[in-house]
Amino acid sequence: MKHICMMRPASCLVRFAIIFLTVNSSPHWIERTEARTYFVRPGAGPAENAFGTLSEAIEATSKIRAEAGVAESITIELAPGIHRVQQPIILTDSTLGQASSPLIIRGASDGSSIIVGSIPVESRPASSSDSPTTLLPKEVRVATLPAPPSTFFKARRSTYGKLPSSGLEVFQGGKRLTYARWPQSGFSEEIRAIPGTERLTVQLPKQITEQVSSEKQMWISGYWSRDWAYESVPVTSFNKTTDSFDVAGLENPFQARNRFRFFLENLLTGLKSPGQFVLQSPRRLFYIPYSDGGSEIEIAVSKHVFLLENARNVRIERIQLGQTLAEAIRIANSSDITVQDCAITGTGLWGAVVTHSTRVSFDRCVLSDTAEGGISLEGGNRKALLRGDNTVRDCIITRFGRENPAYRPGVQLQGVGNSILGSLITHGPHSGILVSGNDNTVANNEVANLVTDTNDAGAVYMGRDWTMRGNRISANFIHDIEPQSHKTAVGIYLDDQFSGTTIDANVFYRVNLPILVGGGRDNGISNNIFLAPTKPAILIDDRGVTWQRSLTETDLEQKLQAMPTTSSAWRLHYPSLALLRSDQKGEPGGNEIASNVVAGGQLYRYMGSSMDTFIHLRANETVQFPAEFERKPPRDVAAEFLSTRLKLTGAAAMLNSLGIRERLSRLRYADQALTPSR
Repeated sequence: MKHICMMRPASCLVRFAIIFLTVNSSPHWIERTEARTYFVRPGAGPAENAFGTLSEAIEATSKIRAEAGVAESITIELAPGIHRVQQPIILTDSTLGQASSPLIIRGASDGSSIIVGSIPVESRPASSSDSPTTLLPKEVRVATLPAPPSTFFKARRSTYGKLPSSGLEVFQGGKRLTYARWPQSGFSEEIRAIPGTERLTVQLPKQITEQVSSEKQMWISGYWSRDWAYESVPVTSFNKTTDSFDVAGLENPFQARNRFRFFLENLLTGLKSPGQFVLQSPRRLFYIPYSDGGSEIEIAVSKHVFLLENARNVRIERIQLGQTLAEAIRIANSSDITVQDCAITGTGLWGAVVTHSTRVSFDRCVLSDTAEGGISLEGGNRKALLRGDNTVRDCIITRFGRENPAYRPGVQLQGVGNSILGSLITHGPHSGILVSGNDNTVANNEVANLVTDTNDAGAVYMGRDWTMRGNRISANFIHDIEPQSHKTAVGIYLDDQFSGTTIDANVFYRVNLPILVGGGRDNGISNNIFLAPTKPAILIDDRGVTWQRSLTETDLEQKLQAMPTTSSAWRLHYPSLALLRSDQKGEPGGNEIASNVVAGGQLYRYMGSSMDTFIHLRANETVQFPAEFERKPPRDVAAEFLSTRLKLTGAAAMLNSLGIRERLSRLRYADQALTPSR
C-alpha cells in the first residue's frame, strides 16, 4: 500500500479562493478551484485551521460549503494516534463537493491515525464477594459499565435476524474480547431439544448441567435447525425437576433438531482464558485481560465512525477505524465515495454497508474481526438495469462472521453492475462472497479457507432466482475449501435454479466440490482449471422438475413475473430469458461446459434425466495431477501446473498478479489481519 502524502505543517497551508469573472456581460462563469486544509489534533488549543476533534472540523466544513459553495477542495488531516467518537461523524449534502473539489478526510502518512467508537472503562481485581457461588481464576477483573443513557446487553444473533446494532462490544489493546463459553472452542452435539407448544426445552449431559445450572445469564448458540442457519438464544429458566433448560423461541422458520452443533455462552464457569468476558448485569462485566495489552478495557458506545447520507465526492484515506456497535462505515443514498488505504476492525455488525448508492469504492483496504459480514455493497436498479458501479478492489477481508457466522460473507454484492476485484477473502465460517442481482462481477480474487463451520454452502454463492442474470465469476483463484471433507463445501454454488451466470478462467485447488449448478439454466462454465477436487469438479442436477417443483411454480415464478423480462432492455440483455417457454421452467437447459481441464479427478456428474437435452459438453480434458505438488503451497502448485503442464502462461500470470498479501504486507494492520483466527 502506498502512502504518498506526508502531513503538511500549518505554514504550508494553501490559501483558497473562488474567483468569478464576467466576460462580455454574458452569464458564463469561469471558476477556479483551490484548496483548504484543516488539521485535527486531540487536545490542541484553538488555532487557525486546527481543531481538537474531527466533529469540529466537519462542522467548519459544513459552514464553508454553505458560504463558498461546492467548488473548493477541502482536506481534513488527522494527527497520528487515537481519535475517539461517541457519536458518528455525519457527512451529508452540506459537506459535499464536486469531482474536482472533494472533501478528503486523511490520516497520517504512516497509517497511525486511528478512529474508534469506544471509551475506556476502569476495572479492579475480582474478589470472592463478587461471585459467591463461582470460584473465579485469580486473573479475573470486574468492570462497571457506564450508566444510562447507555445500555448494554448481549445481542441476539440469527441468520434470519437483522440487528440495528450490537448490544455490547469489548476491546483491550485493540483486540476484540469474546463471551466466555463451553466448550472453549468448537462445538458439542451432546444436546437434546424438546419442542413444546409454548416453549423450547433442551437437556444437556449431567456433568455439564451440574456445572451451568446456577448460571443466571447463559445462552445456547449454534445450528439449531440447519447447518447453514445459526442462532444464539437466551436461556430463560432451569427446571430442577427435569434437569432441563427453557429457552426463548427460535427466530428461524424451522423446527429445532433433536441434536445439533452448539456451544454455551456468557458463562462465569467458562471464564478461563485471556480475552473472555461475561456480562452479568447491564452494568457489571467480568473479564480476563490479555497479558500483553494492559488490564483496562474499552466499550463501544458509537454505532458508527462515519455515517454518510445523501453525500457525494468524499474520500476517506489512510485511517484505521472500528470498535463500534454497528458498522464502522455506513453509506446510504450517496455517490462518488472512495474509502482507500484504510483498516476496519472490531465492529459489532458488518465492517461497512453501502445501500442505494452509486460509484462507491473500497480500495486497498483491510477488514478483519467483524461480528458479522465484511463489506455489503448495494446499488443499481434491477427493473431498469441501471448500474451501481460500486466496487471492492485490492482489499484483504478476513476473520468475519465472528458472532453471526452464516450468510454474513466477506463481501456481499446486491443490485446491478457492482464488482469485487483483485481482493483476498479468507478465514470465514460460511461464504466468502454472496451475489444477488444482475451483471455483477467477481474477478481476479483469491478466495480461500472458507465454509469452515457450515455445510451445504459455497465460498462464492448465489441462488433462487431465474432473473438474476449476467453475473460473471472470472479469473479467481479458489482454494482450500474443506478438502477431503464429507460436507457439501462448494467453490462456486449456483443454488436453487440460479441461471444465466458465466464462470470462466477460474483456478480451483483443493476444493471439496468446485462448482454446483442446482437446477439452473443458461450457465456457461468454460476455461476453468480444477486441481485435485475431492468430488466431481462440476455437479449439476434437475431439482426444478423433481423435488423442487413446488418452488418452481411459486417463489421462482413470482420473481419472474416481478421483473419486466419482455421490455426492450431486458430482451437485449437476456434474450434466452425472454424466450423461456412455460414447459422449460425448472429444466436445467442451456448449460454449457466447454474447454475445462480437471487434473486428478472427475470432470462432472449429472443428477437427473435427459442430459443430452440440457447439458452441452465440448472440448473438456482430464489429465493427471502430479503427487509431488501436494506438498507445496497452493499458489506455487497452481502457477507451476499452469505454466509447465498446460502452458497457460496467461492464467499463470493471473495467479502471480494476485500478490495481495505482498502488496499490503507493509501495513502493520495487514500483517495482523492475515494471522489465522486464534
